[in-house]
Amino acid sequence: MAKTDLVRGQWSAAERQNLVTLYAQGLPYHQIARELGRSLGSVHKQAQRLQIRGRHRWWTMREIALIRQHRSVLRLAQELGRSYASVASARYRAKRCAYVQEELWDTY
Repeated sequence: MAKTDLVRGQWSAAERQNLVTLYAQGLPYHQIARELGRSLGSVHKQAQRLQIRGRHRWWTMREIALIRQHRSVLRLAQELGRSYASVASARYRAKRCAYVQEELWDTY
């Protein structure tokens, strides 16, 4: 297999527009990559070049307080409008790093 078979190369204007459209529809990057036939890294890099902002939501002090209480992760995820994995990960960090100060949560 030639090297050119492995590398797709430059993004066309239509591909860039499709990336913007699919992102606006709410598709995550891994699905966009599959749809466009591109690698996940390529999609991330092109989104960065197009200055597409991620959907990351910072944890609020209220959410951190709720996470530190011993509540059901599933129920808490539904209440906060966050994914189960996101809440479970935050709870893991909170338990593992119980001494972490509140301002450090802004880095997650």
